[in-house]
Amino acid sequence: MVTENREFYLLSLTKNSVQLFLANRFQEQAVEVPNLPGSMDEALQIDSPQNGLQHHSAASGDARGIMHGHGSGRDRQPNQLDHYAEVLNRHLTPFLNQRQLPLVVVAHGELLAHFESHCKYAHNHQGVDLAPEASSSAELRQRAWEVVGRDVADRRSAAIEDAIRKISHNQATVDKEEALVAAKEGRAEAALVAGDRHVWSGQMLNGIHGEPHFQRVDLLNEIARHTLMHGGQVFSVPSQQLPQNEPLVVTLRY
Repeated sequence: MVTENREFYLLSLTKNSVQLFLANRFQEQAVEVPNLPGSMDEALQIDSPQNGLQHHSAASGDARGIMHGHGSGRDRQPNQLDHYAEVLNRHLTPFLNQRQLPLVVVAHGELLAHFESHCKYAHNHQGVDLAPEASSSAELRQRAWEVVGRDVADRRSAAIEDAIRKISHNQATVDKEEALVAAKEGRAEAALVAGDRHVWSGQMLNGIHGEPHFQRVDLLNEIARHTLMHGGQVFSVPSQQLPQNEPLVVTLRY
């Protein structure tokens, strides 16, 4: 749950609804963005109150006048989508930059394409072409996680390659006791542990009131726990992907 998880922003976008969620692999929560328009109609009123229309007096003297635009409704549609995307990005980007988490946009067809063409947010990921109104927020999160989860898998693959390289340079260890000491001292940069194996060991631990007691612990779990506590990274890896048939590799800061 800790190592295979990552926070990200999910933007559910239709012409009639704009919803931003802060999400991870397991849950999502709606986030309020100040002054963010809630629909395309609201966005079109920003910076363009007349929505591209011009007013002329009627030749007959009709006081109501005539309202007209340029071209057909179909011609105006791309311009409306562009304006919608521009306004959304103008309000979203400063808010998203506060945390710089990955962003996954779920929208359908042209709307997704227009938003992404105007998006200036550096951490915008590949969008999901889907009509959000047909799915629950949990279903949208699951689809967005498919995108973010690929990043997690790529980071794990890169960590495996880095660990194998560092073993040959004496910058990593497969020795479990050495790895545990390094993790406790804060020297573990990354711990790659076999998610399908355990290494049990008996240790004397101090209880709540200070009395020592003997307990069996999983060394892999202890190494992972201390690595995380000192700001290192932990990756759960199938044992067949680890070198030398060992249940772990720990790369060292020093």
